[in-house]
Amino acid sequence: MSLVLVVFFLSASVGCMLDRLYNYDRSMRMEGDIIKWKEEKAFMDAERKKWHGEQRVWLTWDLHPGRCLRYATRKYSATLSNIGIGLDGLGECKNKTLSIHGRDVLPAYCNLEVNLWLNFGLQLTRFQGPCGRVTGHWIIGFDEVGCSPWWDTLMDKVAIHPDLIS
Repeated sequence: MSLVLVVFFLSASVGCMLDRLYNYDRSMRMEGDIIKWKEEKAFMDAERKKWHGEQRVWLTWDLHPGRCLRYATRKYSATLSNIGIGLDGLGECKNKTLSIHGRDVLPAYCNLEVNLWLNFGLQLTRFQGPCGRVTGHWIIGFDEVGCSPWWDTLMDKVAIHPDLIS
């Protein structure tokens, strides 16, 4: 009976040691995997950043005709085109400048219009791109001579045309 107890305790202690070695080896492999995953994530983030930088090169503004807002101030609006999949349209709108009167100007505000119609029956599908339609708005108060009145020279029409007096 005592021999059975000794064998039992020895096998339990050996089993415990083997279990600890297995768990230690497993945790070391997991740490190695975690380090590998972090390296892969850093590489993928760098690739994504590079890819988004290449996508930003193609962003363009489609300018809409502006209107006078008040004295010597015009409101312009433009739609952001060529927004790639994965880019934040509103974020790109807020950071993309437009050249107005030779100056690069950031938009005052941006709108995102998402207008998706599903195809039920005879209704047509309308899709404005993966990010919707992003519109930037500028309020320009410099070099807007078209939004301020101008006066021509004053003339005495009677002195020029004396026959108008009769």
